[in-house]
Amino acid sequence: MSTPSVTSPPPLIVSSPAPGYGPPPMTMPGRVKAMRVVLFVLGGLNIAAGSVLLFGAVAVSTFGDSGDRGLAPLLYVLTAVVLLMATADITLGVRCARGGNRTRIAVIVVASLLAANYVISLYMGQALSAPGLAASIFLIAAGVSPDTKAWFNRSSR
Repeated sequence: MSTPSVTSPPPLIVSSPAPGYGPPPMTMPGRVKAMRVVLFVLGGLNIAAGSVLLFGAVAVSTFGDSGDRGLAPLLYVLTAVVLLMATADITLGVRCARGGNRTRIAVIVVASLLAANYVISLYMGQALSAPGLAASIFLIAAGVSPDTKAWFNRSSR
């Protein structure tokens, strides 16, 4: 009795991609996805805070007495700063999908500014700033992690 010969399949040859196309795209790491979610949430909360501040500024300038009306320009400036921060948060959340080291550094800088603001707010007794401080610390920590660096330093096409 003879046993049939078993042949192995031909070896799988992994070839490099066609010239000019580069390596296949990386999948977005979980930390980058979480960074984007946190940035969008912070942006939405800043939009809500800016809306409340704008309403308060209009109410003070319209219905306030002469002593309170002096605070209205300060409230308008504060509203503009909060809405500018919301714009930065949402823009950076969108740009995280494309990568680029400048975007990663911008996220770290914006999160550092937010953390400083939240620390000052906590020092002044505003306990509701604690979740924002935790979110900004997460953004800084995620921005310096190796997998996040690899995502942002990849060649984007």
